[in-house]
Amino acid sequence: MPQARAEAEFQLARSLLAHDGPRSATVAGAAARRFRTVGSEAWAVRAEAIRLRALLAHAKPGVRLSRTIDEVEAVVTELSRRGFRSDVRALRFARDAARSRSADPPARIARVRQDDSLEVRVLASEARAARSSALGRDADAQRHAAAGLAELSTWQSSFGSLEMLASVAMHGAGVIHEGVSAAVRTRRPDAVFRWSEHARHFAQQVSPVRPPHDPELAEDLAQLRMLRTELQTSDWASDARVASLRRRVSERQWVGTAGAEGPPHASLDELRAVLDGETALVTFLYSRETLTCLVVPPPSSGPPAILDLPWREIRPRIDGLRADLEASATTRAGAGVRFLGTTKRSGLAARLVQQALDARLAELSRLLVERAMAVAGDPRRVVITAPGALRGMPWTMLPALRGRAVTLARSASRWVSQRDDEVSLRNAGFVVGPGIARGIEEAQTAASAWELEAERLSPGTGASVACVLDGDRAKVDGVTALAEEVDVLHVIAHGRHAAEAPMLSGFELADGPLFGYDIDLIQRPPTVVVLSACELGRSSVRWGEEAVGMTRAWLHAGTRCVIAAPVTVADDVACELLGAMHEGLAARLPPAEALALAVQDTGVVAPFLAHGAGF
Repeated sequence: MPQARAEAEFQLARSLLAHDGPRSATVAGAAARRFRTVGSEAWAVRAEAIRLRALLAHAKPGVRLSRTIDEVEAVVTELSRRGFRSDVRALRFARDAARSRSADPPARIARVRQDDSLEVRVLASEARAARSSALGRDADAQRHAAAGLAELSTWQSSFGSLEMLASVAMHGAGVIHEGVSAAVRTRRPDAVFRWSEHARHFAQQVSPVRPPHDPELAEDLAQLRMLRTELQTSDWASDARVASLRRRVSERQWVGTAGAEGPPHASLDELRAVLDGETALVTFLYSRETLTCLVVPPPSSGPPAILDLPWREIRPRIDGLRADLEASATTRAGAGVRFLGTTKRSGLAARLVQQALDARLAELSRLLVERAMAVAGDPRRVVITAPGALRGMPWTMLPALRGRAVTLARSASRWVSQRDDEVSLRNAGFVVGPGIARGIEEAQTAASAWELEAERLSPGTGASVACVLDGDRAKVDGVTALAEEVDVLHVIAHGRHAAEAPMLSGFELADGPLFGYDIDLIQRPPTVVVLSACELGRSSVRWGEEAVGMTRAWLHAGTRCVIAAPVTVADDVACELLGAMHEGLAARLPPAEALALAVQDTGVVAPFLAHGAGF
């Protein structure tokens, strides 16, 4: 058993390399010690190599980095003696990249061999990019980083599974960081935009080509639902039965779901050509503790601009944001809402919580978007693309963005490719899960907006354009069938985000939860999905950049826009705001504009946000 445990630790350390260096180093060190206690010296030296790679990838210049570099040759010698050539080359390329990042670039970087693994080839590109950066050759750095991404993209395009895409993207973190940093140093908007798109588009360029119905997969998902009902604890996903089923479901989707190439990369000029006089793009890039913003105003408002943002001031304010939002939700009777110009609360504690949240949002607005909005010429519509470092940001609650139609796009290229799509929102479906105090009211209010608009457009026809599933009818099979029949699907249900297993995030229906895995199997997803549920707007950030969760699952499945919130939102807030939003949707307004109009009409400022192509 010690050997098996050490091998499991070794694999865990490898998986942590790109996104959690300190933990990877700790786990690899523990694995090496455990291997030595059972006499597995070959395994131990491989674990030491992983530990050194983790330290090298995330180390800052100084004595500790110098000591780590000094350790490399001894481990390389032992690896070579035992015949682990791929491990040797990976460790040497990691060392060369670290030396370059500490302003001590090597005289040369070894050539890539024909038999090198994909991991080694990408590490070689990272090392070459880092060396070029250290020598002041930013154009070469971008070229080498792009070559590394090209290696990965060829492999990645064969996968359609969302989990598999996120896992593949792990290997691109290093070259993306090098490319982004080099692009920002050039101060050229076209280069910064190109690398912003590399970072976004790389993870999301592949769309799934769904396999035929798999009854065994359906049975596994049904068993997962039964276990979720049986296991009511927050760590239910760690149960051995759940883990086994999840592994089987994932493997079936990895093998059974092929990939189709997504939209091509748009250039900065192509983006500017489709921006109208009221729309701006704001894209954020994060790399190695620096945050940069590229603002692309409407063509009539001036040229693109690059803004350096104070990450050291922003980060601590983000760290406490979720806690403030949750506290605000739980201290208000009915919870989770700010009314324009007033606070509908009672009690000193509630007022103090709201004041703290307002102050935090005002500071984040000032640090993140106030300058951007001024540079953009005060646009009415804003397309945002953002890295994982800004996950969970309630953009529509930031004072500088209130009153604007905001959409958080998967990538600017994908938004451009969908810009001219003909969108027809003709009907809507509503699903009410158990235990929602005002769920039926919310569904009926929203459905009536569709019926009234249909009557206005076609008087006297009596055509039904809205369907409501509640009670025993709100079961998984019924909901997935409804999803394929309607243009707008509004789910009113309690939901939870599973951070350790994002595709097991789900909302509660009459017969158990509908998971992210279920969504990936829907053949014709709705154009717009509204998630009126707790937490389902959140995503887990994987590999430092990638997000997998319920919102992402709908977008990956082919939904054009998802309206969701990254934090808990109370039933009465959702009922009032989203009910009003459907008046705009039924009148054929784009989702982000319908949401902005609902905020204006109701005075409610809540964390709901349009994800994807909101307009």
